[in-house]
Amino acid sequence: MLRRSMLAFLLTALFLTACSDAQGQIYFGESEHWQVDYGRDAVFIIKYVGVADVPEEIAYNIEQGLRTTNGNTHLNEEGFLKVKSPQDNEGDAEIQVTIDWDGNSESLTLVEK
Repeated sequence: MLRRSMLAFLLTALFLTACSDAQGQIYFGESEHWQVDYGRDAVFIIKYVGVADVPEEIAYNIEQGLRTTNGNTHLNEEGFLKVKSPQDNEGDAEIQVTIDWDGNSESLTLVEK
């Protein structure tokens, strides 16, 4: 009886841990000029980390599995932008971000932290 109870407890704990990890994923990517975070709140934070002046306008393209989010916009004075994702990342789907600005382009692959 004790053995079955312990097995049931371990399986339940394993299941709950797997569920909470999928919901709490945090992804990060960095290139020469950009840093991108994506976390629990389904928001991408795109930040300019280059040494030149903050670009006035950027175009971004975010690919998450079968979903794509893109746009043209201005960064705030601190050089970052928040982009709301339509929904959380689908498990192990790779997140690819491409940013175009002032005739330049960089791509980042976000990895789980």
